[in-house]
Amino acid sequence: IRAFLAADTAPAAPTPPPISRGGGKFAPIPKDQVKAMVPGKWKRVFTTDSVAHDSDAVHSILFVEDEGHDTLYSTSPGFLNSWKCAQASKPTKGKKAKSEPHLSLSHGQSTTGYRIFSLCHVPEAKLLIGAGVETSSQTPALLSISADHSSNYLGPKDVRAPGAVSMKVESLHTLQSLSTCVATSVNGSITVFDVAKGDFSVQKTTWTAHTKFLTCLRAATDQVQLLSGSQTGEICFWDMRTPPSNATIELLYHTRLVTDLQLQNSHTLYSSSADGSVLHWDLRSTK
Repeated sequence: IRAFLAADTAPAAPTPPPISRGGGKFAPIPKDQVKAMVPGKWKRVFTTDSVAHDSDAVHSILFVEDEGHDTLYSTSPGFLNSWKCAQASKPTKGKKAKSEPHLSLSHGQSTTGYRIFSLCHVPEAKLLIGAGVETSSQTPALLSISADHSSNYLGPKDVRAPGAVSMKVESLHTLQSLSTCVATSVNGSITVFDVAKGDFSVQKTTWTAHTKFLTCLRAATDQVQLLSGSQTGEICFWDMRTPPSNATIELLYHTRLVTDLQLQNSHTLYSSSADGSVLHWDLRSTK
């Protein structure tokens, strides 16, 4: 394993200067400090410099392919960073590729005041939607953040405090008429907002999905369905063509909270849980 993950042995780069968080919320990081975050070479694993997140834990990552831009967004307790995803150059005859695939930090934004735990992308509205908490009060918050590549500012366009636990958010842009909508978990309920205006002023619908906290949300890419997992291990499917009231499918097997859901196609679902299991579901079976 060590041989597989081993990076090229190269002299250690000088330690970049510490990043100033700035006085205001979402203060941009100075360009000279962004340039100081120089990554090292790699063989099979590329590692970003920990200074890019102020050596804190990274809470979430989101890959976005939009208008020819391959961007990876990452969040940590103090920062929202956007990374340019560069592919390796094609080797010419008899010569090696001039460049390797790598991540380069294109923009860093201080999120002093907020911790973002979940991100999604709404391409038609050119927005990132984040779910997290306001740091000082620990009040749950939803943030709409510009994802317009013509702008150098990733600051929040709007902040909403639902007044309950809101830790998951999922874009519904693949679900036909809900192309500018997001679903967010609030305790055991799901609330859908239309963020076309860049804010959370338009609430489409809300319903009680689970008796306990929601722990994950996933939109089906080829169907008009939203999937949710709960603290009790329950998985539910919701038909989004009309405001949902009852689940179209309920799956019970996990004994602890559901940590993630992935749909491979219309009849194949994978789920993971804190009970230590990963389940492969055949949705064509009724038993």
